[in-house]
Amino acid sequence: MKRTIFVLLTMLVVIVAVFAVLVVHPVRTVKAQQHACSNRTLFGNYGLVGSGFALASGKNEPASLVGLLHFDGDGNLTGSNIYMVVNAVVSGPNSITTGATYEISSDCTIALTFSPTWTSNGVVVGEKGSEVIGDIENGTGTGTIEIKKAPAY
Repeated sequence: MKRTIFVLLTMLVVIVAVFAVLVVHPVRTVKAQQHACSNRTLFGNYGLVGSGFALASGKNEPASLVGLLHFDGDGNLTGSNIYMVVNAVVSGPNSITTGATYEISSDCTIALTFSPTWTSNGVVVGEKGSEVIGDIENGTGTGTIEIKKAPAY
């Protein structure tokens, strides 16, 4: 009887532990800034990774995006070696040379503007400009972006 209770309690502890790991699995978040943000918060080279859906052949297809971005600290954005994969079809390398801007508000949210026009939804800047993360959308796609500062060599 004692052995049965011990086995049942052990199984219960294991089940609760597994459940806790699955339910409480940390969701990727950006550590909030301690200070107010501005366009100067982002300066330098960053890697871009994005995933979501893009409109292709009249329906939403899985899409991925990678590239290199440069933020100048004054609200201007350029990019190079940008590749997009939509439904296993690769396009690129593309670049962003003119007309792309960003505006960071004091609460560390960021508005990105480049062609085609993208809408930022909950896109925030991480501590000391180390990363940018959030949801974006335009008329032909939706997705999540993660932009990380490239290490200086």
